[in-house]
Amino acid sequence: MPPMASWDHEGIVELFRSDPRLAAELLREPLGLDLPAFSEARVEPSTMAELKPAEIHADLVVVLRAGSRPVLSIAIEVQRKEDPDKLFAWPAYVAWLRRKLRAEACVLVITQSERVANWAARAIVLGPGGVLQPLVLRPSSVPVVDTINDARKAPELAVLSAMVHGGGRVETAVDVALAASSAAHELDRDRFLLYFGLIRAALSEAARKAFEMHPQGAQFLTSHFSNRSTEAVPRDAPRANVLRCSLSWKLEAFESLMTNASASSPPATSKRSTTGFAAPPRSLPPRRCSNSSRWQASGAATC
Repeated sequence: MPPMASWDHEGIVELFRSDPRLAAELLREPLGLDLPAFSEARVEPSTMAELKPAEIHADLVVVLRAGSRPVLSIAIEVQRKEDPDKLFAWPAYVAWLRRKLRAEACVLVITQSERVANWAARAIVLGPGGVLQPLVLRPSSVPVVDTINDARKAPELAVLSAMVHGGGRVETAVDVALAASSAAHELDRDRFLLYFGLIRAALSEAARKAFEMHPQGAQFLTSHFSNRSTEAVPRDAPRANVLRCSLSWKLEAFESLMTNASASSPPATSKRSTTGFAAPPRSLPPRRCSNSSRWQASGAATC
């Protein structure tokens, strides 16, 4: 069984699951790739297996299609640290996807660490005449989305920007957090709760205090806490909704830790992980959420 993913790892994957075109936008814009013409970006099963129980599993697979024809498969990997096993798994992703879909394939690595980015960006030598070059989105490549208009055009990119730049300069962190929160607030209720939790959790302590003192930030915080509930997840809920609920639990535990730390400790710089994210929660409180995907202004809505 693979190790449990952290809240930030799952959060980034959820951004691409919600908006598969984000993968194409990042390949085209920050990484400067010429992509084939396509009309649709679709999330595909990310488990690759032919002889059970042998299988490999990417974080997410997005396939660009021209009509019904696949033109490019993108295996997305969120990488928090160096992992030598991935140097053998990533070529397998590309080979399996090329064979299955009869189309070009690549690996897109998302990381919050420049050190990990340098490691992941090295060409993987497969043997004489064979090389795989992973495509790496490093923190410095993620655009700073600090205006509401730009955030509204690409909410998932805005949230990714907030997650990446939330630990930097306080002024920049607050600007990107406000822009991303504004865009997220206009989405359905479930996504607002999830995205706002990711945005807030990625802020440094100084930026989080400045954000919460800002009139708009305080308004978003009130809306976030007033729209959570403890209804149960139906047994037949779609898997994506269950995953969102699981991630919401982790974020809620993290928020609880932040609140307790602020109440019991003198002001200090926020504890950050080596990958640039705030340290994840160590324990998770029991909590349930529902399967509703519609925004509800009252406090009776689901998470």
